[in-house]
Amino acid sequence: MEKKKKILVGYATRYGSTKGVAEIIGNQLSELGYDVKISGLMEKIDLSDIDAAFIGSPLHLGKWLPEAREFVQSRKSELNRVPVIAFTTGITIAEPNEHNLLKAKFAIDEISQYIIPFESGFFAGRISRDLLNESDLQLVKMAKIQDGNYIDPEKIKDWVIKTCNNLKEERDKQKHL
Repeated sequence: MEKKKKILVGYATRYGSTKGVAEIIGNQLSELGYDVKISGLMEKIDLSDIDAAFIGSPLHLGKWLPEAREFVQSRKSELNRVPVIAFTTGITIAEPNEHNLLKAKFAIDEISQYIIPFESGFFAGRISRDLLNESDLQLVKMAKIQDGNYIDPEKIKDWVIKTCNNLKEERDKQKHL
């Protein structure tokens, strides 16, 4: 019997949206039979025995949060030995037009100098003006973004299933080389 593959779902978050998306990802991975560890990137994380990592951050001013970028940069040698799947959350992704998706893809391009993501996912978050600091509140007002939960659990679950299928296909190909 093959041992369960261990997968890290690591996230950075400012107001909780990315943690929520990470939990949906982790729960779906568990349902698919993986051994999952969900962890904030500021926590002490052992990468020595993982088989893959889903790493995510919200988009803030066109970039991942500093702690997510620092995690990827400082742990690149450990991350590069396993498939890394990147996910980005952001309220602007709720309207997935070309401009908004390009900004999210640019954030992935930035971390690609340290790791090469096997795959990337882009998901809307949620927003509550009551939780925002003053500078973020001003940005939300300028962008005319309405409060709401824009997280689409089914879209995230479908992406996880597709990503896992793609990983399995890639592993099968590698076995035959």
